[in-house]
Amino acid sequence: MHPGTVCAPLRSEWAALRGATAAPMVRTGRGPTHRLNSPTGAIAVAGVAGALDPALCPGDLVVAQEIRRAGSALPSLAAPLLHAALRRLGLPVHLGPIFSAENIVDGPARTRLATTGALAVDTESAFLADAAPDGRTVVVRAIVDTPGAPLVHPGTVLRGIRALHALRCAAPVLDQWSAALGEREVVLCYSPGPGATGVGHSIFPARFWPESTGGSRPKACRENEKALADAESERAKALADAESERAKALADAESERAKALADAESERAKALADAESERAKARNRSRVDLVLVLVGPAGAEPILSPPQGIPVYPVDGVEAVDLRMLRGVRRIAMAVTPSAPAGLASDLITALAGLGPVRVRETTADQEHRSTLGR
Repeated sequence: MHPGTVCAPLRSEWAALRGATAAPMVRTGRGPTHRLNSPTGAIAVAGVAGALDPALCPGDLVVAQEIRRAGSALPSLAAPLLHAALRRLGLPVHLGPIFSAENIVDGPARTRLATTGALAVDTESAFLADAAPDGRTVVVRAIVDTPGAPLVHPGTVLRGIRALHALRCAAPVLDQWSAALGEREVVLCYSPGPGATGVGHSIFPARFWPESTGGSRPKACRENEKALADAESERAKALADAESERAKALADAESERAKALADAESERAKALADAESERAKARNRSRVDLVLVLVGPAGAEPILSPPQGIPVYPVDGVEAVDLRMLRGVRRIAMAVTPSAPAGLASDLITALAGLGPVRVRETTADQEHRSTLGR
């Protein structure tokens, strides 16, 4: 997937981020007429803005939860993840709507716009967001001017320097966002509520030839003997022929049997190879890169121990998910415990969708532990 593009409208904003972020960066130009020429995937708009909320100070950062302009509003799905990442850096940051106006807003117009609930105003973000898929634009703006210290003011230069410094400090989070982009599959795992053979014989009768008193056998006896000898010879020849035929039949049968065994072994080997291939595919489909255990504030549920190398994090809110843990992660097992806040799983999936397409399937924690985590 495209690594994401950081859009810096002004030259000063581009210069502040130059060298501080490894993400692809473009300078788009001031105002609503400067837009990206073609869709580039997810984008991050980074620059300065004017505060609408009087509680904001110069140098504060605002992450747009919603990107508004006249007549439309776009959600920024991954905004809570960036907001949390900036807080981890110790930067002063606020989460809320940002309004994009077609001209610089000040005086009574700023006061009226503040009543809409927007925290800050700029002149580019919503117009640049048109180039990204819905929900996959993030906006980070550093405050320069406030209702009490308008843009046309002697202190604007110093406030501008402070804002650009804050913007540069936010650059590592832009890198974290860019590295976390990508398509994912989320497996929702719902925890159950509160382990002798026969032997052939040949019988040959003995012959008895009584001696004649004359010492010689009669002619009939001799002829009888010759006939018997001829018969024995014919019988021996017939037996030899039969044995030869039997041996040939046995050899042919053995050859056929060997061929059948070879064919069966070949088929068996192919079936085993196909089965192993399917098992390998199933293992790849079921492998997870990260386990998020959704818990309540108490976090009392036991956490199943997956194989070594798969990180497991308890999560009690969307902002508990660190962008850095999502780098290179394409399949997440999300274990929903009974104490998890209602809607937390949906909120997390929505935030992940701000980083790329998300496919979701559901199972039970026990099934997923047996098929995936228990490997």
